[in-house]
Amino acid sequence: MRRVPRLLGLCLLFAGDPAAADDLRTVFFAGFDSGHSAHGHAGFKHALNGPLDASGFVAMAVAGAGGSRADKGRHAGIATLVGHQWALPGWHVTLLAGPEIERDGGVRAGARLQAEVWARPLEDTLLTLTVIAGSARPHAWARVAAGYRLWADVHAGPELSASHEPGWRETRVGLHVTGLTLGGVTWRLSGGRSQAGSGRDGFYAGLSGHVRLGAE
Repeated sequence: MRRVPRLLGLCLLFAGDPAAADDLRTVFFAGFDSGHSAHGHAGFKHALNGPLDASGFVAMAVAGAGGSRADKGRHAGIATLVGHQWALPGWHVTLLAGPEIERDGGVRAGARLQAEVWARPLEDTLLTLTVIAGSARPHAWARVAAGYRLWADVHAGPELSASHEPGWRETRVGLHVTGLTLGGVTWRLSGGRSQAGSGRDGFYAGLSGHVRLGAE
């Protein structure tokens, strides 16, 4: 897991001159969080037939690694997904599916489903929801977050997340700050209380970033 935080640095490599909104086709992302369990990931999403903020088909690839304090070993995996995004006034809803491969004491193949919601239900508010379920190493993860605009595109507010896999579950409740831009990267910071399935309490912290690029 020592190498995982370095994935965040990859985002900086893609930072370049800003592109017009209608030209943005690809977003590169990376993140790392640690609590009772730790996880890092990096990947990209690409709009196949239009800009990122419009309705259309999208493709995604993501690689990650992690583990919990209860694990005897670590796990790593990669998934490639395709799906469709629906862009409505103030709402973006994306559904994706595809194969995944996990290494957890052996190599296993399966399928992954992912759903994402990004919305501005009211002026100066932000609502996000992500749900992921995979069968290679049976697991599920979900996070919902709400925010209020502090300035520009920076929002802050509460978040709730939960993860589950055979023999392990974890729930997190905390706060996030989303939309800070530094070095051409848009950052998200979060932290709060974490409770493992064994009833142990603790703290968690997370950092992620993304860069949006235009078409070639």
